[in-house]
Amino acid sequence: MSSFAATKTWIGGSSGSWNVAGNWSPSGVPVTATSPAVGDDIIFDGSLGTTVTITDYPAKVNTDLFGQLSMINNITVNISSASNTYLFFGNGLTIAAGSRINIGAATTTIFEFGNMSATANS
Repeated sequence: MSSFAATKTWIGGSSGSWNVAGNWSPSGVPVTATSPAVGDDIIFDGSLGTTVTITDYPAKVNTDLFGQLSMINNITVNISSASNTYLFFGNGLTIAAGSRINIGAATTTIFEFGNMSATANS
């Protein structure tokens, strides 16, 4: 992780804008970095609300990397964008049992580099 990267947790409730600083804790929109550096880690936690709908995920280029994505405590995250959606995670991806991500966009690309952990529902 680069020295400027932070861990950002969604606190924006059940619906909101990706681009509003107050929807994240600590305050501030998650940033990306250009490979080989990585940007902020992102956490969606079901204990803060079971479903999150984000309607304006910003257009990213395929060299923009977040750090790690963690989805825990039975969270469902719905992300939509009018443009092509790139989600790149340089430090891995964790989707705990009972959690899921739904992405609606013209084109969606998710790449994960590093460790991936997904627990199947039983």
